[in-house]
Amino acid sequence: MKLIFFINLQRKNCNSMKIKILICFFINILLFTSCLDLTTSDDEQEENSENCTCKRTTKPEDEEVELKLSLNNQNKQVEITIYEGSIDKNKIVKTYIAEETPAKIVLDVDKNYTYVAKYLKGIDTIYVPVNSDLSTHKYTCNEEPCWRIKNNVINLKLKI
Repeated sequence: MKLIFFINLQRKNCNSMKIKILICFFINILLFTSCLDLTTSDDEQEENSENCTCKRTTKPEDEEVELKLSLNNQNKQVEITIYEGSIDKNKIVKTYIAEETPAKIVLDVDKNYTYVAKYLKGIDTIYVPVNSDLSTHKYTCNEEPCWRIKNNVINLKLKI
């Protein structure tokens, strides 16, 4: 008799545990989906609207990239190094000194770049790296093929 009672007790605990797991599962789904951005960007809304404007009808080979910098009294000039791919591949595309913000540079599209800004803070040197794909996106506007560039503005500002 004691054994049967113990088995029934385990079944009750098992059922309540299943209910708790299901509740936790649904709470997690609600929390996860509330973090998703289910809205469309302005560019996507323009692509899908009838009033869209097409700035490029052919795929560009290169694009001007805008680099936002932190220029100040100690950093009137900032050294910028641009790598194709990641830094560890050490394939330097361009190194130059920027004296204004935003700095502008023309790069080939549909490639991954790592941008590194070199700042001075007191006696310390601070590097600000940003890895980003300079990519093209094809869409249709008024039944005409159009091209847009993604990630052509890079924030290399100091965060401290």
